[in-house]
Amino acid sequence: MPTKTLPMLAGLCASAVLAQQLERVVHLTPVETEQQLQEIATNLRGITEIPQVSVDSAQKSLTLHGTAAQIAAAEWLLGQWNSSGPSRQDQENAAARQYRLSSEDIVRVFRLAHAPTPRALQEVATIVRSIADIRRLFTYNAPSVMTVRGDAARIALAEWLVNQLDQPVDRANRSAASGEYHAGGAADDVVRVFYPAHTGTPQGLEEIATDVRAIGDIGRLFTRSDPAALIVRGTSAQLALAEWLLGQLDQPADQAGRTSAPHEYRPSGTADDVVRVFFLPFAESPQRLQQIAAEVRSTTQVRRIFTYNAPRAMTLRGTAAQIAMAERLVSERDR
Repeated sequence: MPTKTLPMLAGLCASAVLAQQLERVVHLTPVETEQQLQEIATNLRGITEIPQVSVDSAQKSLTLHGTAAQIAAAEWLLGQWNSSGPSRQDQENAAARQYRLSSEDIVRVFRLAHAPTPRALQEVATIVRSIADIRRLFTYNAPSVMTVRGDAARIALAEWLVNQLDQPVDRANRSAASGEYHAGGAADDVVRVFYPAHTGTPQGLEEIATDVRAIGDIGRLFTRSDPAALIVRGTSAQLALAEWLLGQLDQPADQAGRTSAPHEYRPSGTADDVVRVFFLPFAESPQRLQQIAAEVRSTTQVRRIFTYNAPRAMTLRGTAAQIAMAERLVSERDR
């Protein structure tokens, strides 16, 4: 019954064509430098998994050896990277900047408008890679382009992050925190971007990030320097504690918030899990603040205690008894 075998043979032939190794030479006339050629070659290898991409600097060309599917994806990418930039219609239409290898294997190109330096682009790329769990992410510096490959859920989170982070530095219209994103629609897997207003310096941003990360047991917390931002992914409880801590610590250095009420938070609602922020107005130097913190740590045996120099703050997480002992020590030492 030969007629029944024809569709199968046709399918096998199509598969053989797709799997067949092809060679394509592409001339990149807009590319100006050797570094740009090498970046493009690296991106193509990483995103399309083409095994061989050869660079000819003199001819400004690439020779691609791969399957028809890989070559097609590479040509689409080159068209995206070498264009002057997406039109307004394309910016509003995500489909114009994505290529589907399959329903759950998507390539997406982001062109960042507010990452003017390689360092700024790399900051955003590191955040997106780590927060969205995207293994295949590559940057092309000259046009400030970031290309990612992943499933639909990861691509959606990457898009949300880029929309949050690729903003002008001007803080005039920026609230203290963005909306939150529930990764994959999960109620207890939350991503949020916070914009502290008073960190002042990169060192201050890193200090406040260290406090929030360690006190809140948050594994994925990253910073962006300009504009100053903390990007957090965790449970709803962790995000609630992070928001409270930032509200406590993000104070002007000359007027650190100092109501008489205790700056205290109970993450699990029990007496054996208390977070407390102390402000030490008489700790005249970072060295004195560190000295008092060392005494409190040694005496109370609190494992998690961190300082933030600008507002002269000390944050602890321990039992109610440890916090009470720390309060007595602070009142005695900060005079």
